Formats: sequence, C-alpha cells, structure tokens
Amino acid sequence: MDSAYPIIKDEFKDDIELRIAYCQDANAAAWEDLWFSQYLADKYNLNFEGEGISGSGLGERKNIMFSSGDLPDIMMEMWVSNSEILKYGVEEGMLLKMDEYISEELTPGIWHFLYGDYASERIDCTAPDGHIYTLPYLISRENPAAHGTFSIYKPYLEAVGMDGVPETLDEFVDFLYKVKEQDPAGLGSENMYPWGGGMSTDGIPWFLLNAFGYNANNNYGYSPAVRNGELVIPVNDMEVFQEYLKLMNQFYVDGIINPNYFTIESSEVTAQVLAGQNAVYYTNPTVIGVTADEVNEKWVCAKPLTSQWNDTPATRPGTFCAPGNLAISADTEYPEACMRFMDIWFNNVTENGYQLAWGANEEYSYGFIERRVYDEETGQWVDNPDLPEDTNSYSYWVEDILGFYPHIGALYLPECEDKFMEDMGYPVAEKEIGAFAQSALDNVWPYVVDAFPHNYYVDDDLQKEMTDLGTVIEPYVKEQVARFITGERPLSETEAFAQELKDMNIDRLQEIYKQIYDDYQKLKAGN
Repeated sequence: MDSAYPIIKDEFKDDIELRIAYCQDANAAAWEDLWFSQYLADKYNLNFEGEGISGSGLGERKNIMFSSGDLPDIMMEMWVSNSEILKYGVEEGMLLKMDEYISEELTPGIWHFLYGDYASERIDCTAPDGHIYTLPYLISRENPAAHGTFSIYKPYLEAVGMDGVPETLDEFVDFLYKVKEQDPAGLGSENMYPWGGGMSTDGIPWFLLNAFGYNANNNYGYSPAVRNGELVIPVNDMEVFQEYLKLMNQFYVDGIINPNYFTIESSEVTAQVLAGQNAVYYTNPTVIGVTADEVNEKWVCAKPLTSQWNDTPATRPGTFCAPGNLAISADTEYPEACMRFMDIWFNNVTENGYQLAWGANEEYSYGFIERRVYDEETGQWVDNPDLPEDTNSYSYWVEDILGFYPHIGALYLPECEDKFMEDMGYPVAEKEIGAFAQSALDNVWPYVVDAFPHNYYVDDDLQKEMTDLGTVIEPYVKEQVARFITGERPLSETEAFAQELKDMNIDRLQEIYKQIYDDYQKLKAGN
C-alpha cells in the first residue's frame, strides 16, 4: 500500500477475495457484470464476492447477517441504523471501530473530510463509546437549498403592495388576508387559499411554529424543538402553543387554508399551486414542473418570522451528514484493505474518487460508454445519445455502472467533482446562482441556528420507552390538533388538552428528548 492504487499489490491480487453486500437497484445487473466490479478489480486489484440485496428484502437479510454473526467484509448502502450500531457495534463488537484506522496515510480522503473540512459533522458518526462504526454520506454545504426552502409567489407580493417578503408574523398574516380579499388571480376570493398545502401533505405549519419561537420541523407540535435555548415539545408548552392553534383555527374559519386541509392529497395541492390559488409553496416549485426560469422570476424564499412571542428569526439547519451506509465487519482479515476501499468514496486528495459518480470513460471503459457528453452549444453535460434504448444517464448509472444509487461518501461535494473534471481535462459546466437560490442564501442561511439533532443514539430500552410513549401521544396530538383547528373542539379546552397529555406522560418524553439534546451539545462542545 505504497500509493493510492492499487490497494492490493499485484503479487497478492489473486490471493485475496473480499465479500461485499449492498442494497441494489431493482433493475441492477449482477455484481460481476457491473462496471463497478470490473473497475475495482482493474484499478485497485480488489476482487469481491458481491451480494446484491433488494430493497424489499434488506431488513430481513440484515437481521440474518447480524443474528448469525456471518457478516461480509464490507456492508454498503445497507442503512445500518443507530440502534443497530449500538447493538452490533458498541455492545456486541461485530462492527469494526473505523476511527482506529483513519489516518492521513491510510485514508487521506476520510481524514480530509472527517478531521478537516467536515470535522463538525463527525459527531453524527460517533457512537456513545467514542468510536466510528459507519461512515457517512456528506451533503454539500454550498447547496443553497441545504436548509430547506419555503416559497412565496412574488406577483402576489407585488399585487398587494408589499416591497419584499414579510419579516414579522403580523406582516405575513396581513399578506395572506390581502391575497384572499383582493384575489389577484381573478379566480374568485372563495377559490383562493393563500396558505396552501395540507397539514400532512406538502404543508408548512412548521414555518408558523418558527414564528412562535419553536425551531421545529413538525406541523403538529409533538416532535422536539428548541425554544429560547431550551428543549421543549411544543404541544407541551401550551401557553404559547395555544396561540398557534388559535391562528390556525382563524385561518380555517376564514378560508385562508383549504376546507379539506387535513385530507387534501398532493395532486390537489399541485393543481392549486399551478392554478394560482395559493400564495406559498412548501419547497422549490420546480418539483411540481414549474420551470427554473419561472421560479427565478416569480418565486422567492421566505424569511423566518418574528412575533410578539419571538424576537429572533431562526430556522433549523439542514442535514449535511447521514451515517450508516458504509460498515466493515470486525472479523475481516483485511481491515486496512477495507478501509482503503472506503476511502475511495471520499478521496479527492490522492486520487479521483468522483470516478464512481462519473462511471465509464475512455481510460476505464470495460465495454461501457460514458453516460454523459459535453454539449458545446449549451455548455452543459447531457445524456449520451448512444446510451441503450429506453435508458438515460441515471438509469444507466444505477443499473449497469454501480448497481445502486450511492448515498455514500463525499462524491457529490463540489470540490470532488471540480477536481475530477480538472484532472480529466473535461470542461466544467457553468455554475450560476439563480435568483431563487440567491434568495435562499439571503433569506434563510443567515438565520440558521442549532436545533434538536437529526441524528442521535439511544439504547434499545430507551428507544422502546420513546416508542411506547410516542405510540400513544402522537396520534392523540394529531387528532386533537385537527379538532382544535377545525373548531370541532373549542379553544377554551386547551388547558384540559395539556392535562390530558401530561396524563399520557408527555413530560417523561420531553425529559428524554432534553437529555438527548444536552448530551449532543456536550459532545459538540468537546468535538
């Protein structure tokens, strides 16, 4: 292992075969027929016995592997959960402690990110015993949409005489009512539902919860949130949460939201947005077919709001690190070789790991073709017209090149792609920040603050307790919140509702969440 590759020296390449298991695409070719397996054997002298597992059979196959103790050397794209990391890594020692092998010499790519540029995300990969048992999928911090986007239709802002996006809850409510009353689309006021979507379908009530000071992403208020630096469950903070219920009830009564707000389907939400019946949408409207040009011209990201209950605009951060999809058996005979394989997914230091995202090219073809070609006219990379019939660059990649979509490593970070393109002498497609993306950078990014962690570890007993409490509390909250908003239950009974939740032991659930949050803050401070 004196250079980036091969990983196995030539004189030993026929003596070592590793086992690898991975969750494959439904239409993927057999392991030995994939470009990926041939690339690994040719460039790195890595020979694998590969086992592709269907998504529908993944859970059962994982259970068999762990219960039998017969693990492959490498598990890839298998979504090893935090509870599995605790059980099979921390407690039973079946997973390799990868942190003991991470170094600038052996794994320069992993070291570069987890102990360098993305060191702050390393805590998401670190189990309670201080070890790393799985490696993450890193997501670019440079993506303007990284923290989520809630969109406002600019022509309606202009139609009601607003110069920019609302900055306070009062301004936002005033905007919605003016759109309802003035009917700028000419559809009839009775057909305008400015606050679009539904409670559980393409809905954005969490944006209102933010205005009340809850840094949350759940619409009903039963998930943990941070308010004034303290961990709370919003629905267990009834003095303020009831104000949110009052506003949503007001919206329901006045037709600001749909009369079928709790049953509306995504297709109807889409139809209403495209028809101009809504003034807002829960994300970038390109997902429902609005062109990028139109989004840049007519939509803008909303700012987090302040209110009489909250004087600081804030929103929760996006996810930049998702652990669980690269693991190694503690019993492997070749831990260093396995770690070097892992490093390929991160490495833009000593080699071009982005080759895995690109696939075949002239240097590494093996009978495959490049899935994308450069269009001189547009300055963009487009699907290769010579791809097999009924195939596009994506399906070719996940079915014939890799055999799966890799939620793995650092492949999609701009620095990895740019280095690959530069090293290969390929033209770099022009990158422009459109008006909508710029509005995300201006209106969302400055207000991102810490929140309850996306990723955390609890043992089986505590997870069972949380599940048992949540199984009782969450459906009851959803039912009663819907009743309050629709007026089926009077708002005068919010105090009684609070007591009902305490009788269900919601205080204990909040206590658990608070301990998770406090532990996370301590780990972050010491990282």
